[in-house]
Amino acid sequence: GVTNDLLTIVFPASITPVHFIKLRLLDNNGKEVAQSFYWRSTDRYKGPWTISGPSTGGFQALSHLKKVALACHARMIQKNGKSIIRVQLTNKDQGLAFFTQLQLVHKDGSPRIGTFYTDNFISLLPGETREIYIYPGFGAASVKTRDLSVQISGYNVNSFRLNLN
Repeated sequence: GVTNDLLTIVFPASITPVHFIKLRLLDNNGKEVAQSFYWRSTDRYKGPWTISGPSTGGFQALSHLKKVALACHARMIQKNGKSIIRVQLTNKDQGLAFFTQLQLVHKDGSPRIGTFYTDNFISLLPGETREIYIYPGFGAASVKTRDLSVQISGYNVNSFRLNLN
């Protein structure tokens, strides 16, 4: 079902021009079953085709986010005869890792076509860890780890490539 007006967020008058909201849905045992992450501006919205539109208005402050480094572990696992890559990302810095992208790439840096990610373009709060599974797609049963790596990048994330062998 759909529930409207489930909660109200009251923003303080002193809130920064750009701020972030993370919503988590927990089950009765406290286990997370879903989450959403939003970035929001205090600029007054004047319509979709204006300078204050949803893609630009007030988000200039994002360029001041400090660079962060992520800790990352990845390994190839086999499940039902298919190769799957399990990636664990941890933000050990004090700042937000904003809009972080994972990309499975070949040795030459070109993306592996047909790859599916359980999540991508994620934002990690300080101290947060996320686990993402990468399904290499076409010919996944014969994937050779020496031929692939995971490229990690983000808006303010120090980019790096993680070899799988």
